[in-house]
Amino acid sequence: MGCYIIPLGRWVLDEACQQMKRWHEIGLAPPLIVVNVSLQELKNGSDLVAAIAATLQKYGLEPQQLEMDVTEATLAQITWSQSDVLSQLHRLGVGIAIDDFGTKYSSFEYLRAYNVNHLKIAQSFVASAVRDRDRAATIRATISLAREFGIDVIAEGVETREQRDMLLTTGSSEAQGFYFSKPVEAGRATELLRQIKIDPEARPPAAAPDNQDSAAPMDRKPTPVA
Repeated sequence: MGCYIIPLGRWVLDEACQQMKRWHEIGLAPPLIVVNVSLQELKNGSDLVAAIAATLQKYGLEPQQLEMDVTEATLAQITWSQSDVLSQLHRLGVGIAIDDFGTKYSSFEYLRAYNVNHLKIAQSFVASAVRDRDRAATIRATISLAREFGIDVIAEGVETREQRDMLLTTGSSEAQGFYFSKPVEAGRATELLRQIKIDPEARPPAAAPDNQDSAAPMDRKPTPVA
């Protein structure tokens, strides 16, 4: 399976950027599009950076319109020399998001060193913080410290209104998860962008897998797409 990871990653990058171009052509493009990046891709850093630059040029996109999503567990497995790819992406202008924050070392030192743009609080933290005051306090402290570094925070895996309300008390302003929308194909995503809103109350929340999508502000309903 490992031999397919890099080609699959390139295909996903190309499809995402191609879709972003289509949204631009009809005037519905979101501010940025996020693509997951694997450990194998990071270990082939120069090739990854070259592929990203070429794909952005191919579809006429600005680097600031793309963000690469790296899990905290992946970041913990790469050496400093391998992680230079994140610095290269930063210099290129591409954003960096750290996914599942809170599952490993949760170090703000490497977040600052890698010029991270977004920090995504792990779903397990969000789920337990509803009834665990210590977890809620940890989320509150994480958000406060991230803002000191100029890093935006997104809460992952929000499945219920109770979780959303808890996050509002911690100062969190952005979240993603099934409470807002299930992952959808491009046609449905285009409809949501055209509506400029997602209404979580229009349907019951569904049980969510670990992978969550649909980041959105939480301060009002209907909730605009981020």
